[in-house]
Amino acid sequence: MKKIILYLMLCSFSSNAISQTKEQASKILNQIENSKSGNLIDAFAGFYQFAFKSIDVNEKSLDLNSTLFSLVKNYDEDILHTKNRSTIVFLRNFQINGKLNLDEKLDFNGYSIGFTWAISNKRDRGFIDLDDNLEKQFLKLDSLVMIANNRIIETEINNFKTKNNRDMNSSETELLANDIEKVSTSILNNETIELKLQKLQQDLTEELNKEINKSKYFQSQKDKKGNSLTNIEIVNKYLQDLKDEFIKGLEKKPFLSVSPNAITDKDGKLNQASAEMVFVVGNRFGEFDVRAKYNYLDTISPSMPRSIFNAKIGYNLKVLKKGAKSFFEIKAYGEYNKILKNTLPSEKEETILANADFRFRLTDDLWIPFTVKYDTETSNFLGFLNVTYSFGI
Repeated sequence: MKKIILYLMLCSFSSNAISQTKEQASKILNQIENSKSGNLIDAFAGFYQFAFKSIDVNEKSLDLNSTLFSLVKNYDEDILHTKNRSTIVFLRNFQINGKLNLDEKLDFNGYSIGFTWAISNKRDRGFIDLDDNLEKQFLKLDSLVMIANNRIIETEINNFKTKNNRDMNSSETELLANDIEKVSTSILNNETIELKLQKLQQDLTEELNKEINKSKYFQSQKDKKGNSLTNIEIVNKYLQDLKDEFIKGLEKKPFLSVSPNAITDKDGKLNQASAEMVFVVGNRFGEFDVRAKYNYLDTISPSMPRSIFNAKIGYNLKVLKKGAKSFFEIKAYGEYNKILKNTLPSEKEETILANADFRFRLTDDLWIPFTVKYDTETSNFLGFLNVTYSFGI
């Protein structure tokens, strides 16, 4: 009977161990999304994104973007553990883009559809590597927790039988299992526990520390100072340091994407196409940002299609942040516009603008970007207010 009880309990703990690794992966992913700058979120959404964008006086849009990862996650909540890592990399870095285009009066002016492919995203590649590493660490740790749990359970069952001269019944066994699970979770998360379970927590911690000291795997791991991991407190700190170092280094990693889009007029006729490239690489203060965009536009005359080139280069400064999370950013950048083909009589073939984006983070998901543009030739200022809301984590 005792073996059956132990088997059922350990099956429960094994299931809890898998749940623990899933929870850790979700927490890390959540931290990564929150650590992204508003500037990067503007270029590529981690999940779903809804935005109102006012690009210039005549061009406004309502944008809805979604990565393939977020679409699949709707049907497979455990995607981080049911899909192989190479598949997740592609799903995480391929975004579908949809827009409703508006004119200066905010009337419907057509729609566009396309995609953004992050062809080089070291920030997200690092997440997959870190998740693999941490999953291995947690599974190793959970195996030791189950061994320690086994010993405590046997001790508790034997003490109960000695004290009461009988075996535990099913309700008493279930209560013990629940208590052990609570205590295990509190130890792994470095949390305090209710007074009546503190003795059990202390006993389990002692058993777990013995197993960690006997583990060749954990003795081979080293903390920042090069010391072996000898107890659960040091192991927990080691795992937290792994996550913190990764999140801290995220903003320095490069990001490169390409975005082709097809655009219609208000009657649904395809009359424009565009392709944009975005490159972002950062340091501890902010991000260096380069963007280039090519537009092809049909005109009334089929023999006079127009093509326009736009380039932007600047630096996004994280003015106010707490930890890895940014709350206020300023991006100063120059913008160059060149009409490559069929300039209209009223247009200038080239324009150079000095711009600044001011981004305010109101919540984890909501950003309010405000853009100021200065025409270096006419000395005119223009201002555009935008809203970006990302969700689905």
